[in-house]
Amino acid sequence: MTALKERAQGSRLPQASGKYIELEWMSQRVRRTLCNPSAGAAPVRGRLGVTGCPHDYVGVTAGVPQIADDLLHRPSRRSRATCGPRGSGSPAQSAVGFPINHAKSGMLEMSIPTRLFGPRGKREREGTAPGPPPTLKEMLIAQTPPWDRVPHAFIQLVVEVLGDTGLLDVFIMHSVEEGLVARYAIICEGDFYPLVIRAGISQILCETGNRALPVLAKAVAKGQRDKSVKALMLCGDCFEAAIAFERNQIGAYIGLAHAYATIGKRDKSHEYAARGLSLLAEVRDDQGSKAIARGASRIIPPDIFDQMERQLRTYLEH
Repeated sequence: MTALKERAQGSRLPQASGKYIELEWMSQRVRRTLCNPSAGAAPVRGRLGVTGCPHDYVGVTAGVPQIADDLLHRPSRRSRATCGPRGSGSPAQSAVGFPINHAKSGMLEMSIPTRLFGPRGKREREGTAPGPPPTLKEMLIAQTPPWDRVPHAFIQLVVEVLGDTGLLDVFIMHSVEEGLVARYAIICEGDFYPLVIRAGISQILCETGNRALPVLAKAVAKGQRDKSVKALMLCGDCFEAAIAFERNQIGAYIGLAHAYATIGKRDKSHEYAARGLSLLAEVRDDQGSKAIARGASRIIPPDIFDQMERQLRTYLEH
């Protein structure tokens, strides 16, 4: 991370070739930090590379159009990403089936919240009744655990990037469920450079989405709808959020094209592959990318852009 910060301090990140100079920053040391060994994430060859997307997954589910249709009509992001306690009723009988004698049971019949805070009617009369549960965004801004592990500047950056995209709730939900907050904390150590942090978040999200792709392929092939929906939500949301943080994250377009090919939606797969190729053509004209293609980087292979183009064209051909 020291080398990362020194490079950021030297360049100040505003140069014309800065869009891809950050590729050079993703050294072996930083990538080992970003990868979560316990989750089985494979090291990447470059920030724009994509792993976990072997071509033999493409086309394995052409015979399951109904499942694919169900997956595409999954609930909206906001309805999926909700929080708060579920209501529960009081039992009419004791645990062994005998009617409860409310006159004699006294404190034993009270729920734990009632014993702690008193009857609900009394709390409402005293003006101390609890309000609605906080939203995911409110919990994030308040740095409710585990978000207390990252600095407030990180929270502000996330809200700024995702606030108007409809992706904020699912980013919060997946980050907590997949244990990503600890990895965000690592890339926030030391000085805080927003462009570096955004690139790091995008990389972590891409790795998380890539790990869900083989799970999606296996679940769809076996007709396991619930597992398919969960895996599709995870990889799709992560790839879309990765693009929001870093527009030039071509690996996310490869991942989305792969996910839609897996569920048999060729039109959507072709759409994301075409968008990825269009962006890749723009990327190749960048001076930093041209330097990489000439072998100027000791980390990123000079044919990285050729590799990505071949992957994207594979989805267009099927």
